[in-house]
This record gives sequence, structure tokens and C-alpha cells, in this order.
Amino acid sequence: MRRPYLGIKFHSPFASPFSPRGHLGSSGGVNGGGVSVLEVAPGSPAETAGLQAGDVIVEFDKRPVVKNRDIVERLGFEYGRPIAVKVRRSGVEMNLTVVSSKPKGGDR
Repeated sequence: MRRPYLGIKFHSPFASPFSPRGHLGSSGGVNGGGVSVLEVAPGSPAETAGLQAGDVIVEFDKRPVVKNRDIVERLGFEYGRPIAVKVRRSGVEMNLTVVSSKPKGGDR
């Protein structure tokens, strides 16, 4: 079974094995955690939910996000599940809901 599709590419560029959890550096302002959204696919569940490139995901499924794995692990394998996502955009936090979907191409 494949993981659900959200339609985002993300990265935690400020994470370091030497950074204390929750304090991921200042060159970009991702203090307190977060994963940067690099790209949102047109017509994807993420776009429908309102996510945009440049957003920083600070919570996923109502839990703090520090690294990419936090999102991947919480995504699970259930399609059609509404997931609470808190993002920081231009210094303002916003609550969004993204509904996971079946990956393009179906199960493999």
C-alpha cells in the first residue's frame, strides 16, 4: 500500500543533528520548528487546502513538526482523512485542513 498523496514537496533545511529540538537556527526564521514547503502541485489536496510554496508547516495532525519525518510518519496510509495543518506564512500562523487522497497511479 502506498502513502496518501498531498501534493507538496517539503524540506527542513535548518535541521541539524547538533541543533536542540525546537531551535533550528535563525537563517530563515524557522525557530520553534517547522518544515518549509518548496512546491505545491496544481490541483492537489494541498493546493485545495490553501498551502503555498514558502509556507512553513509548524504542526501536522495537531502535533509539532521539526523534521520531514514528522509529516511522513503522521500521514499514515488512510486515504480521504482530513488532517489539521498549522502553517506560518509571512510571520502569521494559519490553521488549514488538507484531505489526503489516493496517489496518482493507484496502489502498487
